[in-house]
Amino acid sequence: MRAVVVYTAWRAGIFAAVWGVGYLAGLRSWVLLMVAAVVAALVSLVGLKRQRSALSAALVSGMSTLHQRLDRAAAKEDAAD
Repeated sequence: MRAVVVYTAWRAGIFAAVWGVGYLAGLRSWVLLMVAAVVAALVSLVGLKRQRSALSAALVSGMSTLHQRLDRAAAKEDAAD
């Protein structure tokens, strides 16, 4: 869960910083939103590799745990029949 929060916080921070720079540069309205979204996505893609890897590992681990729990529950249900 920590990896999700860290990655999301970094992404939001990068977006806010890019949005602020765009606002100071004179961009407004939907243009500012689109430019900030695209630039922040590119910066995140390059700059957050470590956080993205940690997030991926946490998600894979969580899904593996979920699958194991579902398999145990299905086996228990099958054994009851």
